[in-house]
Amino acid sequence: MTDIANMKMTPRHYYIVFVASLGQMIGTSVATLAGIIIPMLNIIQHPELSSFMQGLIGAADLIGIIFGSVIFGRLSDRYGYLFFFRFCPALILVASIAGILFPSVATLTICLFLIGMGIGGEYSLDSDYISELMPARYRSLMVGVAKAGCALGNILVAAICFGLLSYWESAELWPDLLWIVAITAALMILLRIRFYQSPKWLMDKGRVTDAEDAARKFFGPDASIACDSDAGSHDRPDTKISMGMRRYGSLRNRCVSSDSRDGTRTGTLFAWRESHIACNRFSKNHLVDQLHYPAWILNRSLSDQQKT
Repeated sequence: MTDIANMKMTPRHYYIVFVASLGQMIGTSVATLAGIIIPMLNIIQHPELSSFMQGLIGAADLIGIIFGSVIFGRLSDRYGYLFFFRFCPALILVASIAGILFPSVATLTICLFLIGMGIGGEYSLDSDYISELMPARYRSLMVGVAKAGCALGNILVAAICFGLLSYWESAELWPDLLWIVAITAALMILLRIRFYQSPKWLMDKGRVTDAEDAARKFFGPDASIACDSDAGSHDRPDTKISMGMRRYGSLRNRCVSSDSRDGTRTGTLFAWRESHIACNRFSKNHLVDQLHYPAWILNRSLSDQQKT
């Protein structure tokens, strides 16, 4: 039996990173999409949208991210990751289709807010799943890859919209751009059907048997999850996660820091979240942080890899 913290990287690990990374991609996709839809609305609106409404539409998903990170973050800590890992893309899907079926400025604003809430939940959960399921040696690198991969969302949506707008003859087709978000969310739901509860979360709740079963479902019959307690203490509420993993628990309860309690570096373990709810409450440098954190994470992660 091999502890999941000591496993080698397998195709299943890369699959988990890919599935979790889709939440990052869809987050930046929506931000890019909003910036494309606003001028299309100005073309067909008479009179044009006011500056306030343009700003409100552009900020709606970001406001939703703030609320979603807090609400779904707390709920998933209490009730488990899996349900909300599936619910968040479902919320994004429903809100996107609503925006397509009922096209108006008011509906778009509300739908973007709901989409943002789903994205906020994604930002909370993807780091949790990756950091808790990856081998210890690759955790920081894989979290960094997932977070830095959000740039793909911007690039892909910009390229798709460029192709569509080059073909379309009317700006009134703007609601159809939301199909990009809807299709991505549907793909996320399908990929998460055969996903399981986090073994680390289960272990933290004292459900050792369930945690061991989840580890085997993720990585095969030889996978296991270590426990600090002895064999006779299984399923006790005070059972603790091995190797000090509790301090690697929820990103929502941690700030990015260069020093951990036992002297090891954890600065890159829990990577940047675009909302920065826990660590950067409405900092004046928030925009600068969003632009530089992904590159900083990968830099630090690769440095850690070289040292190990």
